[in-house]
Parts: sequence; C-alpha cells; structure tokens
Amino acid sequence: MKLSVKQAAAIVGAAGVIAFGCSSAAFSTGNVNNITSAPGVSVSSGAVNAAVGEPKPESIVVSGMRTFAPGTVYGNTSYLDMTEDEDPAAAFDREIAEAEEAGEDSEPGEVGEITIEVKGIVPEEKSNSYVISLTDQEFDMMCAVVMSEVGYCDETMKLAIANVIINRVQSDRFPDNVYDVLHQKNQFGAIDNYYTKRLVPDESVIDCVRRALSGEGDYIVNGATFYYTPGVSSPKAAAWFESLCFCASVGNGRFFKAW
Repeated sequence: MKLSVKQAAAIVGAAGVIAFGCSSAAFSTGNVNNITSAPGVSVSSGAVNAAVGEPKPESIVVSGMRTFAPGTVYGNTSYLDMTEDEDPAAAFDREIAEAEEAGEDSEPGEVGEITIEVKGIVPEEKSNSYVISLTDQEFDMMCAVVMSEVGYCDETMKLAIANVIINRVQSDRFPDNVYDVLHQKNQFGAIDNYYTKRLVPDESVIDCVRRALSGEGDYIVNGATFYYTPGVSSPKAAAWFESLCFCASVGNGRFFKAW
C-alpha cells in the first residue's frame, strides 16, 4: 500500500528524528516506496542518493535499520513533496494542512511494528589506507623500535619516531620497505627489541604507530629522516647531525633531513 502524508507524518512522529548521517537535502527528491504491511509497515528508501550522487549499483548496501513500536497513521495516497531548501518538518506540516483543506480522509487506523531501512553508499575501506605498504611483521618491528626508543615519552614523540621511519621508506635515499630501513647498519639499534622482546610495545605505542601509518604526525617532524638526543649521542655523532637540515625539536630529540 502507499502511505499518505499523514501516515508518513505519524511514522516520523513516532520514530523521532531518523539520523543516518543524511542531511535534510537527502530527502528532497524521490518518494517513499516499496511499502508493505502485514502486520507491520516496512519503508525502504534510496533517497540518500540525492545528497551524495547516484552510486554505482555494486556500492549500494543497507547501512541502517530502525524498528519502532506500533503507532497511529492516517489514510490517503499522497506523497511528501518538498522544495530543495525546505525543512522536512515544515514540509510535513504544510502537506498535512493542504490535505485537510482539500477534505481528504483523516480517519486514523492502527498499524503494527514499523521498520525503516535506508540504503546508502558503502563506506570507504580503511584497512588499506596506510601511507606505506608493510607486512604484519614489519608493523610489529616498527612498534618494537618505537617502544625501545621512546616508549617512556608522550604520544607526540612516539608519532615523531614512527614518522621518521615512514619518511625513510618514502625517501629515495633509503630502502623502500620497513624491514630494510630498520635493519640498516648503524641506524636503528632498537630493532634488537623485536627479537629480544625486552620491552613489549604497549597500547599507546601500537596506537601511535597505526596513526602515523594512517598519515598523522608528519607535520611534527616536517619530513625528517634523522634524529638524535643531545647528551645521549656522542659529540662526533651530534656534530654530524647538526650539519644536516634542521626540521624540528620534539621533547629531548632533534630532527633533521639531508640538504
């Protein structure tokens, strides 16, 4: 059967505001359709497409479902018709007033459970959104190195070290994968922690590595591919680092890149 304006108004009134991330513009075109009743009413709508553009058929999925208790609706066969900039609530009120002025049937009728499905766009996959490619083993290696280097520091420092590793993988001056970057001679001695498990990466380190791989924190080190800690590195090593292009100072660390 078709739902009238008053039916739709009653359903929305019983359901409250239905929020599936859709703006009011999402309901500015198209009609509610595919409505059945036995014993409940099921409403399925692709109107979300009006807000985000017509998706490819394979990208349409049911992205939300709400079920509401029985309520009262009114019977006739008109649809909600709203202008592009009109508020949905105002559109309902206007249509109801017009229906009453036209003398349309306003006798109430009882309906059962109401289920509303909204079809939308398949969300973008996040699992492949890292800025570099790496294996599970390489991820564990990064976590082990960051834990050994700065596991005692705050999140900013953890993000900074993780980004130095990422920047090296992306640089033409270094190997193009995490494993080889971390195993370069005289570079990341902390890779030993991966094999000895002397310090097990905690949740904060794991989270920071994931965030860095997702693109967070490069602004902290401004593209740096080297870092050292004054007072820990030898004077000779410190002098060499200071001959490079300075990028940032984070905590006790100083970060650089080649000229």
